Amino acid sequence: MQRRRHRPTVIVQAGQRMLQRVIFDKQFAGKRSGAPPAPLFLTRVFPRLRMIPTRFVGFGPRPEHAPGFARRIS
Repeated sequence: MQRRRHRPTVIVQAGQRMLQRVIFDKQFAGKRSGAPPAPLFLTRVFPRLRMIPTRFVGFGPRPEHAPGFARRIS
């Protein structure tokens, strides 16, 4: 399990570090003024776009699925 989930975890964490460096660090340091970056602007204009990064962070680039024997039969 750990070997299978390692690469998706690295990808998600790299994306989070990039967002921190590109968007939030400048904002917190007071160096950014004017309009927000395009991705942030688009999520404000189109709220449904917020689901994309949320799902990516929550499920990762390779969502796991329970094998058939582990699923509950209802």
